[in-house]
Amino acid sequence: MSIAVNIRKLDAWQDDLADQIRVEKLNEVAEDYASEITHELGRLTCPAHPHQQSYITIVAHRTNFIVIEKQFCCTEFEKKINAKIGR
Repeated sequence: MSIAVNIRKLDAWQDDLADQIRVEKLNEVAEDYASEITHELGRLTCPAHPHQQSYITIVAHRTNFIVIEKQFCCTEFEKKINAKIGR
């Protein structure tokens, strides 16, 4: 199976316009990056485990902007993909 790319967005703090704007931009960046990852890596499959699903989750983060969480079927496939994910 191909790599599933997910997004986890932030929720803005209520009654804080500055945070609402910041969160909107962070979520936008996460969506754009997830789109890039899907385009570049979404169709790749592990040759050793072609029927197992691998996951990449792009997380919008207030401090680090984006956090990438990965769950792959095996370490060999993860090593190949990590070289392509780096920002």
